[in-house]
Formats: sequence, structure tokens, C-alpha cells
Amino acid sequence: ADPADPAAAAALVAEAKPRLALPALADSSAVLLAATRRANTFVTMPQHRNTMNRIFGGLLMRRAYEIAFACSYAFAGSRPQFVDVDRVDFLAPVEVGDLLHLEAEVLHTSGRREVRKGGWEKVVRAPEVHVEVTATVTRPEEVRTHLSNTFAFSFALPDADSVRRVLPGSLDDARRMVARARVEVGR
Repeated sequence: ADPADPAAAAALVAEAKPRLALPALADSSAVLLAATRRANTFVTMPQHRNTMNRIFGGLLMRRAYEIAFACSYAFAGSRPQFVDVDRVDFLAPVEVGDLLHLEAEVLHTSGRREVRKGGWEKVVRAPEVHVEVTATVTRPEEVRTHLSNTFAFSFALPDADSVRRVLPGSLDDARRMVARARVEVGR
């Protein structure tokens, strides 16, 4: 992926500073990225293996979708409606018996807005929540972990009039958020 715009990432970090330093006095229409996180850890089972004796990618996608949905629901406070899978990266295989840790976080939100459809018709789009899920294989007996998958999902909030903004807790978070916002603009 191309590196995020440094100026945009720095501006997000600057905007987040009051929330980090004085959380009780900060703008209530925004929340820190870390506060959006949801996680789940489970052991992969033999019934989920594919013909290569590794865990079937469909199971990983389903579990990633479920935690992304829960993350979106808990963040927004209203039932989300699936829009699309923006990205799925299979980086390393997951073996039967692996301890798999899934972590979801809201990287970007967009408010209710008008868009042109077909060049002339205006359509109002509901607020959206864009969630990234990472899947990490954990091997406690070896005291190591490795990233196996990343997923990006978008959900609409048809019953919501607005949605809170998400602010980064670090420059790395800001870079990921800017990169995710670029994908959203291109949709």
C-alpha cells in the first residue's frame, strides 16, 4: 500500500491531542481508535480444514465478518447493515490447532451525505463505519505470533442520523486511518 499523506496523518494526530491529554474536556463527537476495539481468540478445529489440511479461508472470512459487525454495532449503537468487503489479505496459512486472535477496530467513519448516481440522480447515503480486522496466529509454546490475515469491511447505519468521528492515538494509527479514508473516497 502506498504511504499515507504525512500532512493528513499529522493533522489527525494534532486533532486527537486534546482527547489524549484531557479526555474529560475533549469534543464528545469523536472517540479514540483504541476505544473502538473488539477482540476474540479461539482455537482452530479439524472440521474447518481444507483439502490442504489448513484452515479454510471461508471460516476466517466469516469470523472476521462477525467481529467486524460486532465492532460496528458496539461503536454506533444501532444495527449496522453490511455494505461490502473492501479488502481481504491472506498473508500466511492458519493450521489446525492454532490459537487465532482476531482484533477489529473502526478506522474511519463517514456521515450521511448526498451522492450522484448515474450523473444526475441524487441519492442520500446513510452514515458508514469502516472496520479493519487483523488475524494473528499465536503460538504460546514458542512465545511468538504472526499476522495471518487482514480484512476491511464497510457497514451502513440506516437508522442513524450521524456517527462519531474516530481519532488516532498514534502516528501509525493516523497513517492507517488516512489510507482507509482514501479507499472510501474512491468508492
